[in-house]
Amino acid sequence: MDKRFLLKTLYETGSSALLSGEELRLYVLLLAAAGTNGRGFLPYGVIEEALGPIHPPGRLTFMCRRLEELGLIHLHGTSAITAGVGYCLKEPVPVTHDAPMEPKSGAGNGDPHDTQ
Repeated sequence: MDKRFLLKTLYETGSSALLSGEELRLYVLLLAAAGTNGRGFLPYGVIEEALGPIHPPGRLTFMCRRLEELGLIHLHGTSAITAGVGYCLKEPVPVTHDAPMEPKSGAGNGDPHDTQ
């Protein structure tokens, strides 16, 4: 897995703008710790050693789920994040901030004079 490509793509797609500084540091840490197949397990102690104490206790869970929601990682294992994070890296996808909204078929566009 080309980790430099993933990091470059993170910035080119605009996904990095959606991350807090703490989430971005966690992603880079997960990126560095992943194996050549993109999978990894990072013990909680290593995460705290690299990033400092993470408070409140559920913050690490939130950050990992946020990375997963953005399509950057796929979490593996149990929800006991205090033991560590099992994950698989994913390729970032482009973020569309101001894409035009397409009306649903048959939903109209709000114009009372519209004659679909």
